[in-house]
Amino acid sequence: MDYFSAAERNPRLLDGLNAKYRLDVAQHSVMAAGTALPRAFFPKSVIVTTGNASAGQLESLGPAETALSPVAPAAQDSSATATVTEHAAGRYRIHCRAGSESLLVFSEPWYPGWEAVADGKTLRVVRADHALIGVVVPAGETDVDLRFHLPGFAAGAAISTVAFFALVTLLLAQRRSLSLDEA
Repeated sequence: MDYFSAAERNPRLLDGLNAKYRLDVAQHSVMAAGTALPRAFFPKSVIVTTGNASAGQLESLGPAETALSPVAPAAQDSSATATVTEHAAGRYRIHCRAGSESLLVFSEPWYPGWEAVADGKTLRVVRADHALIGVVVPAGETDVDLRFHLPGFAAGAAISTVAFFALVTLLLAQRRSLSLDEA
């Protein structure tokens, strides 16, 4: 919500959301937004900031120029490139080319459970621009796989399965008991 509130005062933030269209309330129409950034992009620079401090800095942010992040790469490559080669719900594959370790920003809301891997190595996933996913990408040419795994899903599914079978077992035992009482 902080991001959207700041976007009311700084419409450039909408560019970081890959918003290709905008609703013009005054004109009662949908307008093309020619300034939308790609789904994954490398900002030219990174400012280290955390927590609520990053929310206060959003109003002066131009997502293509500067990203807010709790970590700064060794030296952000302002000419790094990223191309999304695959995209599905909760999954991205991005081909990256960077001259130095750099922060890659996604126009996807950050939430715990995102994991990134490149060349078999786990990459650091951070909250960029107070609300989006950021991944610290190594120097060179690489393919980054970003996937979402709902935290606690496996444990919840296991508990639900055990509870289901326990309930079925109890119901069958009760039914058998009733059948024996009638006989």
